[in-house]
Amino acid sequence: MRNIRGAHGWRGVVLVASLLITGAGGQAAAPSPQVQDLAGVWDLSVEGTNTKCRIALRAGQSSAGRQKITIPLACLRTFPDLAPVDAWALTGDGHIDLFDSTGQVVLDFTATDAKAFLANGPQGGVYRLAAIQSAPQKKEPFVKQGGTAPAPEVVATKQDVPAATISGAAGRYSILRDGGKDTGCMLTLDNQQKAPGGKKAFLAPGCRDQGIVIFDPAGWQMVNGRLVLTARKGHKTELDVQPDGTWKKDPKEGKSLTLKKL
Repeated sequence: MRNIRGAHGWRGVVLVASLLITGAGGQAAAPSPQVQDLAGVWDLSVEGTNTKCRIALRAGQSSAGRQKITIPLACLRTFPDLAPVDAWALTGDGHIDLFDSTGQVVLDFTATDAKAFLANGPQGGVYRLAAIQSAPQKKEPFVKQGGTAPAPEVVATKQDVPAATISGAAGRYSILRDGGKDTGCMLTLDNQQKAPGGKKAFLAPGCRDQGIVIFDPAGWQMVNGRLVLTARKGHKTELDVQPDGTWKKDPKEGKSLTLKKL
């Protein structure tokens, strides 16, 4: 959506940001302050509906030189248009764009004000990307292109989702059920030993939760930022990282399951 009101004030902001994203000679530079301000957890919804979920725009660069993005499994099920998305970028035309792995734009978000962006969905409908909370006021606000009036503040939450890496996810976890109830079961994700389904996973003796015992996790791996547990008999369950660092199974997949690192 290229002509939404309020977008022009962002063009000067994003032009500066796009120049800062790469260094001299095309070498990758550290994320600009503008990218760092936008990085965080955002509400994604479709205009005119009550459907929404949360995604995380991250400051770290992807392999293609854009920024990483975390989209929970439940969000992908709610909004199938997001399935190919694997990166985001603050572009030089005043937009936040979501890209697929080939570099094609999936959703092109244009600023409506200091707290929200809109994009036309490929299958119809208008997506809204809204900051959860405002960032602190900048001491030196940006200047609009061709003028001296301050542009709207770039805002975002600082509730960055932890990096979903094998080294970061490995360790010992307590297993929780509905309402954060501790089952007394402990799960170890080993990042040294290989097993069917990736790396080795195993329950500590004495687990009395019948469902967990029957599942009997034997392997684990990271797939697109999600933790995938493989049962000894081969079936799988996927968990999404939460802002507090826990891993939670999509409630649509069955009984609640949360892993809390010890």
